[in-house]
Amino acid sequence: MAEFDYSEAISEARAKYESISKALDVDRLTAEAKDLEVKAAEPGLWDDPENAQKVTSKLSAVQSQLKRLASADQRIEDVETLVELGQEEEDADTLAEAKAEVESIQKDLDDMECLLTQAWQPMSCQGAGQALIRENSPHKADCQSIVTILLLFE
Repeated sequence: MAEFDYSEAISEARAKYESISKALDVDRLTAEAKDLEVKAAEPGLWDDPENAQKVTSKLSAVQSQLKRLASADQRIEDVETLVELGQEEEDADTLAEAKAEVESIQKDLDDMECLLTQAWQPMSCQGAGQALIRENSPHKADCQSIVTILLLFE
């Protein structure tokens, strides 16, 4: 049985994270979040409940994706440190924990990537740019957040 290559696994996770960040355009999302935060703080926002709902929903979706990306980035950094510690100390338990965390990160990134590519289908029903979320998707809420974000930039 081949030994687990921590460096390769972490590099793959980092590359996938960078690809997802680029696809979601983190700088643009961050700017959009700031803009939406300003709109959400306007005193008369709730004078128009429909617009207020749109603004707060978009803000929530954007913040959710930014938080998820930041969490993935932090987890990758943390597991790099855990691997270094386990290798320096030659601690099999720490390395086993690091391996499990790398595999968990990879799964989460695979899920995020899937959400970007397969879990939603553009539709032209009741207006352009709407989307149909697969009802059987285990990530329906995340899909809806990503679709909301993608629709922001149409």
